[in-house]
Amino acid sequence: MTPLPLKDVKSVEIIPTWSLILAIVIVLITIIIILKVRKKETIKFNFKNSKESAYKFSIIAPKYINEKNQPLFQTIQKEIKIYKYKPNVPPMKKEDIEMIKEFFKYSKVKIKEV
Repeated sequence: MTPLPLKDVKSVEIIPTWSLILAIVIVLITIIIILKVRKKETIKFNFKNSKESAYKFSIIAPKYINEKNQPLFQTIQKEIKIYKYKPNVPPMKKEDIEMIKEFFKYSKVKIKEV
């Protein structure tokens, strides 16, 4: 019995080298974009204006709550109530400022004092 010729099978083709280079470039560009997106976010706080800082923390912080900083978030919320809801508020205590900074250390956020 003689072997039948294969009609639908193509012969092996050589992949051009430029396609390999193109694939490497695409992968590198994708990695660079991902690293830039994951860069730490910066939030500006004016701790001299305690009322504004307290409200800003209350609005921004819930986005960054995780297992590590959940109890700290609740503590800060209780502590900063004195800076809200009143027309005249005292300056923010150093302990409260440090707690806010500590809260954001656990997330990928950088605090910048204005």
